[in-house]
Amino acid sequence: SQSAWKDHDAIIKILSERSKYQLHHIAEVYQKPVAQGGYGGFLETRLKTMLGGPYGEFMRDCVMKTDAIDAEYVHVSLNTLGCEENILAEVLCASSTHELEIALKYYEAVLKRPLKDKIISKTTNGSPFQKLLVAILSNKRKSCFEAKKADAEGHAELLYNAGLTDKGIKRDDDAIFAFFSQESRESCQMISEAYESIYKLDLVEAILAKYRGPVAFALMLWTADLNDAIVKRIQVNITDPHVKVVGLDLRHLSHLFAKYNHRKLAAVVDNYKELFE
Repeated sequence: SQSAWKDHDAIIKILSERSKYQLHHIAEVYQKPVAQGGYGGFLETRLKTMLGGPYGEFMRDCVMKTDAIDAEYVHVSLNTLGCEENILAEVLCASSTHELEIALKYYEAVLKRPLKDKIISKTTNGSPFQKLLVAILSNKRKSCFEAKKADAEGHAELLYNAGLTDKGIKRDDDAIFAFFSQESRESCQMISEAYESIYKLDLVEAILAKYRGPVAFALMLWTADLNDAIVKRIQVNITDPHVKVVGLDLRHLSHLFAKYNHRKLAAVVDNYKELFE
């Protein structure tokens, strides 16, 4: 009906013009009892139920806190038949160090179980993907201030000798994953530049020469500049020959666009235009 259409316009206007902080505050007020100026329910649940489908999920995600969004997607990925590895890669490898720490604390507080234990039980034992995520969850990334160009060439050589190359050198997953799990994004960018200068091969090409599927996707996200990592998340949901994701996954994109604020998304849009024209 015309009135329903106007309601949808109002919802879109309200949710799209507010900051993440304002949306979280609106959800908190909505949850209060009527006597205290609220409506005595969860706004995110009402939005999802009333609007339905991917549209309802996106609007619900908009008013949820980032740690709750990430934790929910991790929970969903680990409670399907098998494991949705690409979702795990997206949440764990394309987040900032702070976002990852907060999401892990939220997940473990709600579900009363360490995420690392859950991942080990749901992924193929001894697989490269499992090894990478366990390394990420077992270690902590260094501060961006610890990244030094002087160390980059030595680190590039370490990765090359560990088999991260298009040459026939045997791959040492434990060494590669243990190293990357502790390096900051800034350090990874310096190493990538040094690697290409020394070996005339892009680090991403070296990764794809040795890995395929979700583990390749995870490594690309983990080692990229954060904005570039988010762009890769968008692109892989549309088309990417190296990762088996078919078609446009609205659930993934909903999570992505609802998670970040306007400034971050504007930067991502600029990066996307630059990379994919």
